[in-house]
Amino acid sequence: MKSEKQLVYEQKKMRSKYPQTKDSWRTLPILETRLAKVPSEQLVVMKLKSLNAKVYRGGWPDFLTIKEGKPTLIEVKSGSSKLSPSQVKMHKALRVLGLTVTVLNTDEKDWQTQLDAALGA
Repeated sequence: MKSEKQLVYEQKKMRSKYPQTKDSWRTLPILETRLAKVPSEQLVVMKLKSLNAKVYRGGWPDFLTIKEGKPTLIEVKSGSSKLSPSQVKMHKALRVLGLTVTVLNTDEKDWQTQLDAALGA
């Protein structure tokens, strides 16, 4: 099976031969033959990207907590473990949306105090 990038490349290549409509991403012959084989999530990602939407898949924090109606996202690390590039990107996007994202290192002595502060305890 071809990758999403390959399918998108082939779609762009074929655009000049076919009229563009709102759902042309789904109706181009090059994709029609493969739609049954493409996983549902990949189809949704392709559609979202065709609408120029940013799509974040990886890097979600470990926990979503809700205390007194306030959501807080918590990422847990230990030792010298650091955030991956996808986690940095996701956490930034979540903060832009106004959500609180806290990264705790359980090897630090004050991690429980940090958690209490994040939850407003």
